[in-house]
Amino acid sequence: DGAGRGLLERLVAGAGALLLDFDGPCVRLFADADRPAMMAALAEAADAAGAPMPKDLREATDPMIVLDWCRDQAEAVRGAVEQRLSLLEADLLVAAAPTAGLVELWTTATRAGRAVAVVTNNSASAATGFLHRVLGAASTSVVVIGREPDRLHELKPSPVPVLRAATALGVAPARCLLVGDSGSDMAAATASGAVGIGLVRREDKRAELLGGGASVLIEELPTLTAAFG
Repeated sequence: DGAGRGLLERLVAGAGALLLDFDGPCVRLFADADRPAMMAALAEAADAAGAPMPKDLREATDPMIVLDWCRDQAEAVRGAVEQRLSLLEADLLVAAAPTAGLVELWTTATRAGRAVAVVTNNSASAATGFLHRVLGAASTSVVVIGREPDRLHELKPSPVPVLRAATALGVAPARCLLVGDSGSDMAAATASGAVGIGLVRREDKRAELLGGGASVLIEELPTLTAAFG
């Protein structure tokens, strides 16, 4: 509505940097994934490293929750599982299409003088490769803050990745906009002092995004692009 557009324009006007979550705002990473096969591959990596994965986790459908289990495992297990997940993510991204409006948003924000970065719980190397492919010439200075196997406790909703991105860009956290599609993204923004913009991919996510502290909700990236003028 008009009030929402006005608020969004004011937030953009006061921002020095645009931060994007990866899975959702940039690409639907697991949309076409064979999730049982992915979980089996992660379990195989854990088994080979000496830590059999619990049955309920093997039967789960979200590969990212394996990282929660990995936090309490030995370094060798964390490294093996994270490396396998990174390879799986990279494979999924080889031919994946960007979220509608991503390239236009990135180039418009950059032309408007805003620094742009990706803040993700996904593999930084996989995300970087994807962005170079889809952004082309606009990707010359891509900054991606992604997960590290020895810092899994710092994944969002921790504010640490947002603070690291702000430091890398040389912009105060309070002048950063973080676009994400989950409550954990919004919680990370709130805890870091950044402004959370919730991307509503499913109607049942509205309450979660607002509960995490989203300042405003959008339903598509072009709405945010238009706010840059």
